[in-house]
Amino acid sequence: MSKLRYFSVTFDTQIQPWEVPLFRGAIIQKVGIEHEWYHNHNNANAASNKPAFHYRYPLIQYKVNHKKQPMVVCLHESIEEIHTFFQMQDWSVVLKGKTLEMKVEELKLREFDLQVKPKSNIYQIQNWIALNQANFREYKKLQSLTQKVMYLESKLTGHILAFATGVDWKVEERLQVEITELLSIKNALYKGKRLETFNIRFACNAFLPNYIGLGKGSSMGFGVVRCRTTQHKE
Repeated sequence: MSKLRYFSVTFDTQIQPWEVPLFRGAIIQKVGIEHEWYHNHNNANAASNKPAFHYRYPLIQYKVNHKKQPMVVCLHESIEEIHTFFQMQDWSVVLKGKTLEMKVEELKLREFDLQVKPKSNIYQIQNWIALNQANFREYKKLQSLTQKVMYLESKLTGHILAFATGVDWKVEERLQVEITELLSIKNALYKGKRLETFNIRFACNAFLPNYIGLGKGSSMGFGVVRCRTTQHKE
């Protein structure tokens, strides 16, 4: 069993879901690009010919909740880094020329046991970017709904394992993932490209904290997970 330290802050202002990437950029600009946990750029390689990115699961993630309030979720070792923002006298950020005066609405600090259990929880994932371009072509070639669901289940399993790796959780038991309901498929703009996103419900025997992100764009409001099982601990 592994332990996960989890911190989330919800602010008392409102933004639109499509503004989450702008909110992320505003926070990064506020604290400074030198603080790498806030983004995925590799400052050490930025001036070289090497890729200037960290290819890792993002431990600081930016969200909007059901009330359209912006959130920041910090996992694992990134929790200490959020102090860089809170130590500032002024927490306001600028989105497209508009200043948001932000005050804290809610803080949560938790420690979770990460484990695979005999009984699955039911989760919902919103705006999940399940497929890259190559995967999408393979997905579109599939003829039956059953084949497509099985293909998505394999991608979702991989994204959950990527989360586990990112927070130093070695999953030794067999992960069981079953999509139980395909709620909707929508188009969303991600880095200037229109991509299909999935809203689904799924059963999984691994514990997943609320508001973590899975898949591409998980640092900026895509693939947000919420548990629908009543006994799930917040």
